[in-house]
Amino acid sequence: MSYREEIRPWSTFVGDMRHALNGPDGNSGLRAKQGAGLRILTETITSPSLAAQLKGILADLPQAKWHQYEPANRDNARAGAVMAFGEPVNTIYDFSKAECILALGSDFLACLPGSLRYARDFAAKRRVTREREEMSRLYVVESTPTTTGASADHRFSVKPTEMETVARALGFGPGCRLQIVSPNG
Repeated sequence: MSYREEIRPWSTFVGDMRHALNGPDGNSGLRAKQGAGLRILTETITSPSLAAQLKGILADLPQAKWHQYEPANRDNARAGAVMAFGEPVNTIYDFSKAECILALGSDFLACLPGSLRYARDFAAKRRVTREREEMSRLYVVESTPTTTGASADHRFSVKPTEMETVARALGFGPGCRLQIVSPNG
């Protein structure tokens, strides 16, 4: 870790935080001010455990503020959800139920919130067992090599400017609604 261009060990950070929380006399720090002046900056948190820990800190220090920021944010995913579903929803995929997957410019195995869960569910459906003799299929259309593309049964490389044309050719045009159909109907 570095502080003002000086490399410091983690233990120094922990000591500095304890000092800031408790103050030089043990009673006058941020804790005495209920966290007033403390700002916590993180990337978007999708881990329930980490979110619970941060909420615990905010419960102990109610004047502290938690800010989440992503320089490359998910505004377009949110806008797409509004277009598709009429409201801003978080898309959560269930690859444990998918027999055939089409990824259009999506590296769901490495770069999405929940990617560890997605990778585990995807891998489980790729495992051939006595109960299931067929594995799921993955088709990827992408403009840059990704982990998901490397795992695909069929990968198609296109220019970024061609992605919309591919989506439209597959029938994903304006007004298109995706329909999820279970094997039982």
